[in-house]
Order: sequence, then structure tokens, then C-alpha cells
Amino acid sequence: MYRKEDESPGYRFSTYGGLGGSVEPQESPIHRQQGTVNMSKVATTVPGAIVIQSAVMYEGELVLETVCRDYDHYRTLPDVVGYEGTECGKTGWSSDRNYACYKSGAAIAHRK
Repeated sequence: MYRKEDESPGYRFSTYGGLGGSVEPQESPIHRQQGTVNMSKVATTVPGAIVIQSAVMYEGELVLETVCRDYDHYRTLPDVVGYEGTECGKTGWSSDRNYACYKSGAAIAHRK
């Protein structure tokens, strides 16, 4: 058996012990502590926020994609989201790719 390693930080690829090789996790720089760490900061949730997986300009329109497991999940997503100062409306979802789509060109009406 032989062992071949990639020089990239954070992971090591090895052909040792298997046909296709395997990925063995290594310590990354974020896990190395440099002196003392201030643990007084607290992470909080942001109500109504969603994580955008993809944001692209397509034919002059901002198109956003986010994870969407199924139709029930799609219904719970917000109808309108703001992204870098632009409002985008929910326009559809793909059950094959598990994503929901928001577009800046969607017609959005505001209540008064």
C-alpha cells in the first residue's frame, strides 16, 4: 500500500486503505486558538431571515435560490425577501432540485 497526500490545508486525500481513497479531516486554522478567546459574544436568530444559496443577475433581474425540501416547506418561506437593498418575490420551487426561487421582477404589492 502507498499513501499520497494533497498539500491543501484543511483536508488530506489518501489512497491508503481503499480503492478510491478517502478524505481525512485535519485541523483547520479556524480551530487553532491564538491566545485567549473572548466568549462573551452571543449569536442570535434573525426572525424571518432565510439563507440564500445562490444570487445571480439574469437578464437584468436578480434571481435568488434557497433550500426548499418540499411543498410544505415552500409554503412556510416568506413571500418577499430583501437582498442587498432589492426586494424579491417568491416565484416558484423545484421538487427535483429542492430549491425555491425569488426574483426581483416579481410583482410585489405593499399593504397600506
